[in-house]
Amino acid sequence: MIGLITEDLFFASKVKQVATDHGTTVELQRQPSPPFAWKQTPRVVVIDLELAQSLVASIVNATRAEFPEASIVAFAGHALVDLLSAARQAGCDHVVTRGQLEPTVVSLLST
Repeated sequence: MIGLITEDLFFASKVKQVATDHGTTVELQRQPSPPFAWKQTPRVVVIDLELAQSLVASIVNATRAEFPEASIVAFAGHALVDLLSAARQAGCDHVVTRGQLEPTVVSLLST
């Protein structure tokens, strides 16, 4: 299962299609902070940095505490350099632009 933290429903539908194509599901959380309302344990957690903003470190820490085996992927538009940098500093496993997200998720689901 992919735990997706975003309010962007268009983008969420794209991630859901990728998940479906790879035999898994997506559970959406539209609020950027824990507690997580997912029914299953996520294999991958995807964080929309435009929603998370300054909460990225707390989201990463909470995710690591609750789902230590999950890969954490953070994404934002390529021009949002400060948010991408903050995600790297927070310890995300993968920090990518919107355009890089789909291949990154596919790669993680394929392993």
